Amino acid sequence: VSPDGGSMLWLTWNHPNMPWDGCELWVAGLDGSGMPQGARLVAGGQAESIFQPSWSPDSVVHFTSDRTGWWNLNRWDGATTEPLAPMQAECGAPQWVFGISTYAFCGGGRIVLWACRDGSWEFFTLEASGALTRVDIPYTEFGLHVSAQGDDVLLLVGAPETPQSVVHYNLATGSPWVVGSESADLAIDESVLSRARHITFPGHRGVTAHAWYYEPRNDAVQPADDRRPPLLLRAHGGPTSSARFSLDHSVQFWSSRGFAYLDVDYGGSTGYGRTYRDRLNEEWGVVDVGDCIAGAMHLVDIGAVDPGRLFIHGGSAGGYVVLCAMTFHDIFQAGASLFGI
Repeated sequence: VSPDGGSMLWLTWNHPNMPWDGCELWVAGLDGSGMPQGARLVAGGQAESIFQPSWSPDSVVHFTSDRTGWWNLNRWDGATTEPLAPMQAECGAPQWVFGISTYAFCGGGRIVLWACRDGSWEFFTLEASGALTRVDIPYTEFGLHVSAQGDDVLLLVGAPETPQSVVHYNLATGSPWVVGSESADLAIDESVLSRARHITFPGHRGVTAHAWYYEPRNDAVQPADDRRPPLLLRAHGGPTSSARFSLDHSVQFWSSRGFAYLDVDYGGSTGYGRTYRDRLNEEWGVVDVGDCIAGAMHLVDIGAVDPGRLFIHGGSAGGYVVLCAMTFHDIFQAGASLFGI
């Protein structure tokens, strides 16, 4: 319901579409008894996904749409839709759960906004004048939760050397401080810390695919010159989610013990635009598996890992990738489907 109490917003979608495939955003007025009246379609359709419809403090409709091929922020004034921050980056995410957000309203008509470009997140302020400014903060992974009051912003963020944390950030002072952090009491020594590095490679049918790569690292151990490390590849769930690359102790367990680790954002993952997300349509178990195999073989081809020691694991949709890879292909020596779809 709008702040002035006069209208309401809602999203609707029909089987077989999921909201990240196509949905509709509607607005209606409210009569004296609180019942909707005069419903109007604002945006959306079978091939347009709407994310985070919201009322601004002055009761103006805002929403994120992928009508351009990228989830970007828009404003609807009751008659026309205006793109507020057009960019070839994703300001949205698949709505598997309620309450996720990538933008928030601050004071004076300012909006704070997160956008994902090639799997890495960037933080912006959008002024009432329309000026868009990137904010330099030491976080490149965003946990899909942001809220604001005035100049004070709460973020769920992380980085390759920082575990996912709740961070308070003040726009006026530019100073962040950590409210709470997962695994904050489990420090990792620099001598064994492997930082995620984004890589691209020719994926299934030659289409560019993405992954986060962790080289094995343990400065106390000198590997044999003639032996390449084993590879553990992870296929994330969803399948429309994406790989996390904030500091993950389960990944560091493997990389500190001599394993190369590859977290693949296979076709179907979010963070790379609508076309990349749609690669998996009617190709589930084909494109995702093909991209994972291609990622492993890319590391073999550049001499980074041992072709005789390739392993794969994953859960949910990632577990399905593992089962398909082990059943229909002869690339991995072992696989662990942690749980299925």
